[in-house]
Amino acid sequence: IQTLLLPKRPTLDHCEVAGRMVTATEVGGDYYDIIESQSGRTLLAIGDVSGHGVSSGLTMMMARTALVGALESAPGSSRAEMYRVLNRCIAQSLNRMELSMFMTFALIESLGAGRYAAVGQHLPLLVYRRATRTVEEIDLSGIWLGVLPEIEDSHIEETRFALGPGDVLFLYTDGVIERFGAAGMFGFERLKGLIVDHAEAGPNVLIDEVLGALGRFSTTQEDDVTMLVVRYAGSA
Repeated sequence: IQTLLLPKRPTLDHCEVAGRMVTATEVGGDYYDIIESQSGRTLLAIGDVSGHGVSSGLTMMMARTALVGALESAPGSSRAEMYRVLNRCIAQSLNRMELSMFMTFALIESLGAGRYAAVGQHLPLLVYRRATRTVEEIDLSGIWLGVLPEIEDSHIEETRFALGPGDVLFLYTDGVIERFGAAGMFGFERLKGLIVDHAEAGPNVLIDEVLGALGRFSTTQEDDVTMLVVRYAGSA
């Protein structure tokens, strides 16, 4: 049921897209999605529920349901308001289940022509800049889902960025950078190196290369590994 909720062939106008989730156990707590509303809005999402097992998996599915519901019931709502509704639904459900959990979450809307607006709190978004062959970190200034029963405007600061032709947006969960092996933690620098080396080969190849590097780094997977990669193929 959980994997059926993930996009089978994610698409985004003027972009090449690929996503992958490899769970550490039978049920995972990671989430990624691309959602197109009937009103024409397109949202990208990635998140990670604390902990493992069935409770994390249920929370992940609740987040997806709440997000789709918020988008379709109020098509013109702001990203901040959608995030507020999403948090309220998650916090109320966790309280009813008497669970002390939270979910990192990045909600990103495509504004067209390679422009994006993001809210939430998650790991830094990584953007490969084709012109300079460098990776830029974009931090989100928000709050995790489920920490507070209600969140105010001060907890939701919007971040805007743009992709140029050939630039790549790399979204991921901490199972990528926090894989431990004999050399310690996989870390950001190894990940950035892989992005620089393989971003121009396309999203699917990049994901395959990262998964291969993780497997060589350590055969033990203790956390879910999720990636959503978007390469902008439009014009400047």
